Amino acid sequence: MINMRILEEAKGLYLKGNSIRKTAKMLSSEYGCGISHEILRRKLKDAGIVRNNSEAQKACKRSHLPIQKIIGLYIGDKISLRTLAKMFKSNKRTIHKILEENGISVKDSSEANKLFNTKYVKLPFSGDEYEKAYITGLVKSDVHARAKSKYTLRLTTGSTHPAFINMFRQVFEKYGSLYVYPVKYHSSYQWNITADLDFSSFNFLLLNNNAMTLNYDKNTFISFISGLIDADGSICIKKVREYFQYVIKIFGEDKKLLEKIKTKFYEFNIKSEIYLYEKKGSVRILRGRTIKYNNDYYCLEIWRRENVMTILKALSLKHPEKIAKRKLIYDFENKGFKKWNQVEDPIIELRRKIKDAVNKTVEDAQIKYENRNKA
Repeated sequence: MINMRILEEAKGLYLKGNSIRKTAKMLSSEYGCGISHEILRRKLKDAGIVRNNSEAQKACKRSHLPIQKIIGLYIGDKISLRTLAKMFKSNKRTIHKILEENGISVKDSSEANKLFNTKYVKLPFSGDEYEKAYITGLVKSDVHARAKSKYTLRLTTGSTHPAFINMFRQVFEKYGSLYVYPVKYHSSYQWNITADLDFSSFNFLLLNNNAMTLNYDKNTFISFISGLIDADGSICIKKVREYFQYVIKIFGEDKKLLEKIKTKFYEFNIKSEIYLYEKKGSVRILRGRTIKYNNDYYCLEIWRRENVMTILKALSLKHPEKIAKRKLIYDFENKGFKKWNQVEDPIIELRRKIKDAVNKTVEDAQIKYENRNKA
């Protein structure tokens, strides 16, 4: 006997895509009473919900599909139709139809490509001119920028300095997704980091910005220089006989850019010089790493004390090591130090801290790399 409670249960099971025969078996198992599929068919037909052959075949194909889960994955997790079809052993057409039947707007191919190629949230660039100049300088030096897709601009760089990796993360993590991973670099190891950014608002990083440096006003130019120094520059305190000297260096292969920077510095009464730092093909060993120069490598250097102090006070640095060196210089100036023996100990201590951090980072990269690449 099928009472109203069992009939309502039967309707629910049948409407989920189960056949009449399977529904009858499920009811018999649940309620412990024999219900023939012929009787169940008449009851469901009287209720006006019996499917025709075409509908029955469609329901059978979908009976294993968790419709609400599929809807949630498509809307909430931005899983593509193709991926959903593979996940649930179905096809794109069926998944597409299920979504349409449940009132879900299905993206066309162009919209879908954009949606599913931007699975991770990418926020547009802020538009701040100083930040734009800083990022341009940072990327201009030692960061590779490329179009990963028409929606994503990817930045890639590498370092043995944890301070640089952390700085890079802080600059870009508010705009997109970042990934840090170990790599073997010649005979040593380092960490690489990538940032995936919104292409439409960060594509200025793919432009040749050399001419722009001549059009910057003073504050924007200093922001650009700050990025260059943070990425591929240095702030030095070096011994000169029994005295010491402050030096700011900006490195790069692009001599024309350095020449334009020198000209711009001169407009602000800052004197600098450019010289060939390493010739193309030369090899240098730095902290156990072999560095081969594929092109001529130049250095722009500022050494006049008053010029260095003027620039240091203006720079908007983000690199912790370079900020620490600037702090030392401020401290030496405030104390009126002139002789090397007055400043040697804190300089050596800062160098030791940086070296220890680099060694630990290289060691961690080697361990992680070897663990990932075990046979």
